[in-house]
Amino acid sequence: FHGKPPLKLTTNRFKELIGLGKYHQYLNYFYGITTEEVLGKIVNSTSTLSESVERERKRSWDLAPEFKPQA
Repeated sequence: FHGKPPLKLTTNRFKELIGLGKYHQYLNYFYGITTEEVLGKIVNSTSTLSESVERERKRSWDLAPEFKPQA
């Protein structure tokens, strides 16, 4: 299973087969999973970006220590 259904169905046919109630539940699940994946990627990329910025900040302080904030 690679995130794709085994059959090619139109949205309307899929909705007819499982019924309107289950279709709404499917959409809630699908949107929830999609949103969770996107948020996870954002958090990971933000974390990586923050680490990169911090490394560059420290590197620049090594090159110009006079600009390093005093503790």
